[in-house]
Amino acid sequence: MSRGLGEVYKRQSLDRLRHRPQDGPGASPRAVEISTAVADGITRRRRNLLRQWTEDLSDGDVAAHGWCGLGQVAAEAGGRLDLTVGDDMGRAARELDLGFVIGQLRELEAFAAAPGMPLREAATRLLGAYGPCDARRAARAAALGVALHIHDFACYFDVDDAEIPVWTALLSDLVDEAAA
Repeated sequence: MSRGLGEVYKRQSLDRLRHRPQDGPGASPRAVEISTAVADGITRRRRNLLRQWTEDLSDGDVAAHGWCGLGQVAAEAGGRLDLTVGDDMGRAARELDLGFVIGQLRELEAFAAAPGMPLREAATRLLGAYGPCDARRAARAAALGVALHIHDFACYFDVDDAEIPVWTALLSDLVDEAAA
């Protein structure tokens, strides 16, 4: 993949985290409200760590889906598995896609898991099965993936006020786990 594609990736995916909704054209007041509430809730130290990790994980020499998630997978029972690719494709750290999927498993755990659903175990098994990678960088990518998801939800969807503390707690937990 060309370096030019890597630059497109940075603008399309993680680069969105460098800009709060109020910095963009036509930001809705609700997007600004949600973004500010989450940013205020995670502490300055956590925000600084997310910024550092964005820079670290944006650089790499492997093909990255860029927004790999459970919604991009199409599977046939006992057969083919497809992963759709879009505008976020580019070059990044090897752990980025893995971390984004782990982050989505943690989101499911926070918002939709039935009692006893082994989502954390699924994340641990996925990490173990992935092959050689830096588990700490994957954990950082999980936090970044959730931060990016929060950003996109704030910009493009109406978020219920009751969800904001859940997002804030989840992101805080992921940052703290990745920083440990």
